[in-house]
Amino acid sequence: MSNKMRYFTVIFISGLLASCASPTEHLHRPQLTASPLADWGGEQLGHYVQELSNELIRTIEHVNPNSKVAVSSFRFVDDQQQYSPVFARQIQESFIYELHKVGQWVTDVKATDFIRVTPDGDFALSKDYLDLPNSVTLDYILLGTLTNMRGGVQVNARLVEITTRRVMAVGETFIPQRVIRDVLPSEQKPIRLVEGES
Repeated sequence: MSNKMRYFTVIFISGLLASCASPTEHLHRPQLTASPLADWGGEQLGHYVQELSNELIRTIEHVNPNSKVAVSSFRFVDDQQQYSPVFARQIQESFIYELHKVGQWVTDVKATDFIRVTPDGDFALSKDYLDLPNSVTLDYILLGTLTNMRGGVQVNARLVEITTRRVMAVGETFIPQRVIRDVLPSEQKPIRLVEGES
């Protein structure tokens, strides 16, 4: 591997510093609260993500809103490749929205420190590690898995503390196939379902 290759690394730090905090500081720490469910005017992917986000917040343990959280791409549990379909990336985007809405500090790891101006548009997001900072300070990662089920996809999400790998919050939901189809590009085939479902 070339020595010139730059690595996109995450600095592992503890966001709690519980051992350094006094009991009084612990008791008066700001807390996250679930947001009221929005009227989505029918079933949309955002509705399911909001419910899942609220479930995570209800089960959360000892996480300060000032802690830095990043949301990773969701992927299928049986997928051998590092691949995340369109609707899974939309779940990631919706989680960024929901966490920010309730007051959580969210770090966008794909944001660059410049705008690339091109004939196709002006872009500040990138998946090229050469465009991104060498390091990002994070306390927690929100990650998730997808499982094909009859008629839809099971989504499991969890908030993990980076330094200890401790699971701080969990949530799950089932997203019907009809909702997922609304997110897929018109030219993209529907995702694979359990045999017998169309």
